Amino acid sequence: MTKVVRRVAAGSETLGGLLLMANLLWQKHLGMTIPWWFIGLGEAAGAFSFTGGILLWREHRAGRVVSLVIQWLQILQVQVRRVGYLFVAGVQLSVTVPPNPYLFHVGFFGSISLRWHSTSASMVGVNLFSLGVVILLMGLWSSRPPSSTRPTEQNRAPHP
Repeated sequence: MTKVVRRVAAGSETLGGLLLMANLLWQKHLGMTIPWWFIGLGEAAGAFSFTGGILLWREHRAGRVVSLVIQWLQILQVQVRRVGYLFVAGVQLSVTVPPNPYLFHVGFFGSISLRWHSTSASMVGVNLFSLGVVILLMGLWSSRPPSSTRPTEQNRAPHP
């Protein structure tokens, strides 16, 4: 993965984590009824995202693992019948089916939502930004050959 892509992903996670933590505290400050356990869950998710972004920016080995977890959690967005799930900490470039109310959702967010007993319409969404970051972090688009095809001393052709 190129340094630019890694920096974009790291910046998205770092700022998205901060935004998520600030968003939850701001909503509580405004008097919204949010259970304490949900604020704790959201703050932990924001801190995890922030930490993953910093570690990835510094090219720390753990940064890749934490970033993969954060990005995996952001790929699927679902609202089916009375249950829903959404987690975004950073860039959101989502496609939803059916459009709810829009087909594409583009922006920079810090949001976590777990719904039950909801009356929202059913929808399934995919965060294409997170999906792309996961693919790149896993090295599926790496231009290097697999390690088993690299020449070693034992299988290198002798020079005449």
